[in-house]
Amino acid sequence: MRYLRLNDTLAALHGRRREEEVGLTVREATQEMAPFIEPHLRRVLETGEPIIDLELKGMVPSSPGEQRHWRVSYYPVRTSSGGIVGVGAVVVEVTAERRAQEERERLLSEAHEAIRVRDDFLSIASHELKTPLTPLKLHLQMLKQRGTGQPAPSAIVEKALAQVKRLSGLINDLLDTSRIGAGRLELECKPVQLLELIREVLADFQPVSVHHAFTCEEPQEDIVIHGDRGRLAQVLTNLLENAIKYSPTGGTVRISCASSGAEAVISVSDSGIGIPADQQKHLFERFFRARNAPITGFGGLGLGLYICRDIVERHGGRIWVESEAGHGSTFRFTLPLNSHHPESLEAGAADA
Repeated sequence: MRYLRLNDTLAALHGRRREEEVGLTVREATQEMAPFIEPHLRRVLETGEPIIDLELKGMVPSSPGEQRHWRVSYYPVRTSSGGIVGVGAVVVEVTAERRAQEERERLLSEAHEAIRVRDDFLSIASHELKTPLTPLKLHLQMLKQRGTGQPAPSAIVEKALAQVKRLSGLINDLLDTSRIGAGRLELECKPVQLLELIREVLADFQPVSVHHAFTCEEPQEDIVIHGDRGRLAQVLTNLLENAIKYSPTGGTVRISCASSGAEAVISVSDSGIGIPADQQKHLFERFFRARNAPITGFGGLGLGLYICRDIVERHGGRIWVESEAGHGSTFRFTLPLNSHHPESLEAGAADA
């Protein structure tokens, strides 16, 4: 099992010159690959049958830490009388071809996944956009049937406006997602008192969600950050809507605000159905919706948290979730305090 003759290319693969390689065993020449090579050499010696175009991969001394690929053929070396005296080998480097193939396969897999996500989104979007249109049409027909001169019942008007609001929210999410993709979701940043903002957002929820109680853990003194008030209200609104939606039996929704070092930390907690651990890392991706949510009553395009993440990150913060299936969820996000805000926040929003 010693090398008797070889060319410069194979010797270089082992990190030596040809003269240094002659006389070495396979294991001495390439310790990493010897366990894979030696069984094939012995098989050819024992059977006299060649092995053609065997695919091998591994690491060699000439490129430590790098996975390389070869196509190898082994054949018996015989005397004139037919006796086997050794094994010959032809080694063809195919690393570049294999990497190109793997890249093609990766791109193809991503393309298939993109098509699947697109098809899923179109199906969901069609359903979500159509859902509020049916009751809206019904309410308008009821108003039409009342004839002229009769006042419109406030209940019908309120229900119609609620469906219009739902449609507007869906369309705004689509527009924001488009702006994020194009790097055009701009921020108008000014000093924002977080406690005042939280109270305003909560005030909009308390009258409309009769099955949930809202509590707010307030800091001892107000926290001021530099940010876009409307966009931050959008983040809080989305998190509170999710907390209500995914705790359908009611319960308490808790929101807290505190400072930690150079950051403000805002949390929204519920005691609802929770999120399985294997799905939490995907929550902030486009079009993703937790698989454990029942289909009815849990509508949406799967864009809210994706938009929230972009808004928070454009402010120089981060957002994450802590949850356990069946035991509720807590969403937290951070914002730099006013004296630590990024100087180029507006420019960063345009260039992201």
